[in-house]
Amino acid sequence: MTKIRVKPQAQAFDGGSFQQDGMIYIIADVVGPDPKRICHADDGSIRACGSQSRAFLKSLINRRYLECRAWPIALQTVMIDCRIGQYRVAETLVASGYVRAARDAGLIAVEQDAKRRRAGLWADAGCRLTERC
Repeated sequence: MTKIRVKPQAQAFDGGSFQQDGMIYIIADVVGPDPKRICHADDGSIRACGSQSRAFLKSLINRRYLECRAWPIALQTVMIDCRIGQYRVAETLVASGYVRAARDAGLIAVEQDAKRRRAGLWADAGCRLTERC
């Protein structure tokens, strides 16, 4: 296990990746939306859900120690599967509705619950209809 302390100046790219100290970290098994994504809720309200996704990731990991399995995928880029205490970061992100599950069966079930609750991105009828955002 690798421990990563996320510094306040870490930059989140989207809801599933961030940069710190010249390294890019991509959270395994999740797909973040385009940071410029706009969502339209059933009640007609409009939200900047792409930037909300990025902000949620930042608030979740900021100034915390992540215990991660990490594997390099490119120069200065690593894929990580992390926990904060007993909570898996990817599961928390998917449950928020601000990222999609990529392939993990357990996360797909969590994503289905987020869709049912219309959490995060899933408040957008277009996202629910197409099953993606």
